Amino acid sequence: MLPFFIDVPDLIAALVDLVRQVPRGRVATYGELAKALGDAKAAIWVAGVLNDPPPAIWEVAHRIMKANGEPGRFPADALARLVGDGVPVRDGRADVMSARFRDFETAQPLELLKREQDALANRVRLTPLETHSSTVAAVDVSYRADGVGVAAYVLMEAGSPEPIWMTTARVSVAFPYIPGYLSYRELPIHAALLRKVIEADRVAPLLLVDGNGILHPRRTGIATQLGVLADHPTVGVSKSLLCGTVVWDGSFGEGTGKVVHRRETIAAVLPPSRRGTKPLFVSPGHRCTLDDAVAAVSTWRQGLRLPEPIRLADALSRSVAKAGLEVQ
Repeated sequence: MLPFFIDVPDLIAALVDLVRQVPRGRVATYGELAKALGDAKAAIWVAGVLNDPPPAIWEVAHRIMKANGEPGRFPADALARLVGDGVPVRDGRADVMSARFRDFETAQPLELLKREQDALANRVRLTPLETHSSTVAAVDVSYRADGVGVAAYVLMEAGSPEPIWMTTARVSVAFPYIPGYLSYRELPIHAALLRKVIEADRVAPLLLVDGNGILHPRRTGIATQLGVLADHPTVGVSKSLLCGTVVWDGSFGEGTGKVVHRRETIAAVLPPSRRGTKPLFVSPGHRCTLDDAVAAVSTWRQGLRLPEPIRLADALSRSVAKAGLEVQ
């Protein structure tokens, strides 16, 4: 395992800059700002920010609205301000078509991240595990209300119900949650965590990651990016389907299925551990195969929905986040 560092763009600063570019008498929609950032999928995040915007754009936030011309929650007098700006308003909605502004100057930071993911996908190696060991580790992240992320690492040995060793790391999180870009929210936290693991000489041969591996539109989920950057075998374990179609064909045993995306099998679907629970999605991250990933997760699942190391890492990160402490 190699230590790594990662820089992520300041999306809030980029969004503030875009909002301030909209001149008096013109308007833009949440979707258009998302496209200017580089991905229309960021529209929900854009709307959330502008419903409680940074002070730097309080005076101009009323110029950003829904696609149908309805203003957001901030400011309360948005329609009156639009009329004052000279924007046509009818029946409680701005005339977006006549006042639309699209000429943004932007570096499109999300587009740059997509290109980075595409380049990283070319470095992924889905080769058989080089070392089959009874020792495995898992990582998971929880968040505090103040924007601090807590990552937990739990090291376990097969046959032992208790962890061999565990540690946590805390990092202030600046990047938001946007589907497809979870890695850029969590990688800085994982980087700090794994530096502690390496320093303590507690690196497991295989790392289970709460999140996707190649089960991702660009084949670069958090487990994959983490594995490539650290040059270490990783497996992604997810509780929800990010992309693709589930085919229940027993590919990995009775009651199992697979996820197919663009005609490629990218994940296994393991059945619910008990009635009333949901299936689990398992995908290789780096330096292992899909069969390796399924075998590792199945070994540690023990009748539960989640593999025991991930369940314990989740519980540890949550408890530390809630208590505001850190495990050394």
